[in-house]
Amino acid sequence: TSSPTNAPTTSSPTNAPSMTPSVAATTVVTGSPTSGDTVEATVAPTSMPPGAIYYDGFEQGTFPEGDDEWTTTGDALWELTSERAASGVYSIRSPILQNEELTKLSSNVTMTTNPNWAGGKLVYSVLAAVNMPFDNCFYYVDGEVMGNLADMTQFETQEIEVDPGRHTITWSYTFNPIPLPAFPPMPGNRIAAVIIDDVYLMPIDAIPVTPSPTVAVVPTALSTGSPTLTSTVTTVAPTSIPQGAIYYDGFEQGTFPEGDDEWTTTGDASWELTSERAASGVYSIRSPDLSNEELTTLRSSVTMTTNP
Repeated sequence: TSSPTNAPTTSSPTNAPSMTPSVAATTVVTGSPTSGDTVEATVAPTSMPPGAIYYDGFEQGTFPEGDDEWTTTGDALWELTSERAASGVYSIRSPILQNEELTKLSSNVTMTTNPNWAGGKLVYSVLAAVNMPFDNCFYYVDGEVMGNLADMTQFETQEIEVDPGRHTITWSYTFNPIPLPAFPPMPGNRIAAVIIDDVYLMPIDAIPVTPSPTVAVVPTALSTGSPTLTSTVTTVAPTSIPQGAIYYDGFEQGTFPEGDDEWTTTGDASWELTSERAASGVYSIRSPDLSNEELTTLRSSVTMTTNP
């Protein structure tokens, strides 16, 4: 996948994030906090999340000038706004690119981490009120597409894993991305914008690890009938059944799809058990790698069947 349209040329920020304690809730730090910094409270002050080494809630009203980690490029620029915010008063939003000629237009906003960044997660709140075919938003790390954001009606918290060192994280908003010569009727209440707020860096040593119990409560036999929840089985990385649930599968038994009677997988290749990433424990299931040099259309499905 190609890099974002109008990808910005970035440079290392002058105010590098430092490994200092979090800032008190009565102050806001934009840019990069350094030891001893205190900034006058804003109209709606927000606080640095515990453990974070960088935080920007945009409450200083300095974007993009004075916000050395941030740049914006494209057919128009992202801007500071008080239209909507996840917290406080301010956030940043994509520009209005809609035009009568339906010309395809794009705009990017980029955050650059400091070369001394030790690795961890970039966490942010986003309201991606965009809808295909009218507009879309993709996000990139170092020019490589990581995912897309769309169809949101309220702020959601997103996380991006960022390796150690200097990296660029870019959000790219595009109007008429296909492009189409004519649009279907547009919904009348469309915001048609991407709004970002409460951005912070959480180093890996500050990310809480949810302890796993030594025994997991799991179905003793996964059948199309209701699972029995009276027995416990120790797994490689056990997880526990949520309180009140009558069925749970964290895939920690390593039996997918054989022995997992509620689950089936079909298609040009099968979904598979993986330890590559997991929300909890060790195992999860993932789609197969369908990429091919001939660019043949390939599909794969996974299905869970509930009990009658």
